[in-house]
Amino acid sequence: MYDLVESVSDLIRIPSVSGDRENCLEALYYMLQRGDEFGFSVSLAADGRIGIIEYGQGSEALGILTHVDVAHPGDYTLWESPPFQPVVDADRIYGRGAVDDKGPAMAALFAMADVAELSRRYGLPARKKVRMIIGTEQKAGGGDMRDYLLTHRPPDYSFSPDGMFPLCNVEMGSFNVLISFPLETEGQVLRDVRAGSNPETVPEVCKVTLNDGRTFAARGSAGHISMLALTDNAIFNMAEALESLRGRNKAKIRRDTTYRIFRKLKAGFFEGNGRRAGLPGSLGRYKNEYSGENVYAPTAIFRQKDRLFVNINARLSPDTREDQVLTAIERYFREDIVRIDRISSQPASFISRNQPFIKAMAEAYEHLAERPAEYHVDTVGTYAQIVPNSIVFGPTFGDEDNLRHHVNESMSLQHLKYLETLYERVISNIIFLKRSFR
Repeated sequence: MYDLVESVSDLIRIPSVSGDRENCLEALYYMLQRGDEFGFSVSLAADGRIGIIEYGQGSEALGILTHVDVAHPGDYTLWESPPFQPVVDADRIYGRGAVDDKGPAMAALFAMADVAELSRRYGLPARKKVRMIIGTEQKAGGGDMRDYLLTHRPPDYSFSPDGMFPLCNVEMGSFNVLISFPLETEGQVLRDVRAGSNPETVPEVCKVTLNDGRTFAARGSAGHISMLALTDNAIFNMAEALESLRGRNKAKIRRDTTYRIFRKLKAGFFEGNGRRAGLPGSLGRYKNEYSGENVYAPTAIFRQKDRLFVNINARLSPDTREDQVLTAIERYFREDIVRIDRISSQPASFISRNQPFIKAMAEAYEHLAERPAEYHVDTVGTYAQIVPNSIVFGPTFGDEDNLRHHVNESMSLQHLKYLETLYERVISNIIFLKRSFR
């Protein structure tokens, strides 16, 4: 039987970038193979896009919501080692998916195996089921999980190891809007522009090509939109670089539509809260819980034929309506003849911290972490937004450990083992007891 680190390495080695159906399915089958080797029941759902690994008995089920699709690694040359050739060095495992979400998913599967071993060794009956639901389209909006719920009853309560500790019972909504602007056929200095590989990732490189054929690149630092403080948006850096042009190019570029949009993106979105663009902020409280601060960022810009496209990604508190955001965007870009081309969103979610299953998870956390189980707002966007009665639980502690969507994504081996131990205790706290946690 493989050990945890070796299994995570094998899973990372599969380049299951979201949207690559073949490789996403290969990663899914690898998880199911591991589950089968542990002696668990395995099956497929949602036309083969969802995998299910199940252990235990009874009518009540604890769900673990994971995924094997990963964010595009961006510019491979910025990685110290290839993103899909995992490296174990200095007590860390490096590779795309180490944090989001292959490492945590495999740790949770090994935790299920630990629970099964406890049951066999000590004769403890599993009075409830634990059901790991593995998706392949989480990064693409979670359509696979929605289709799964059309034909399958959801678990009674679930957690997703796809955010941060301790417990996130309020999850901000995710909102993505693609807008575009008409480009004049004459007088444009910028012939082409391109930045962004994932709608939720701040781009690390932005490239522009001038009419004379010269190409320029501005670099930044990639990262998930939920961690803007750890990123450096290459779109903003390109706006600054274009400002520094001298001579005749500078005079011409000021009349260029693409240049004007670059300037407005930096002016309105640089601070991350969108206030300078007139975008709505959070009221700060929802059902007596802190609801988080709204976050906005341009995550892609590209030219296609006679239009310039910009993708804006946001994290919205439960008290913010999507129509307020759209109205503000249209108002900010009204002089540029903006068009709303595509919208995708997932509403915010809220679960009372008084739920019995949340208390069981809090006990497990406090026992191992030796610190109080505080409640936080999750800004990442997970399957917990889609599956009823679900919260986010790990895998990282604060932004300093959260390298999701970053170049050189990694997780310490000690923390990987910690996740296995913690999730084993959570499962044990629930499925071995007679009482209901509904």
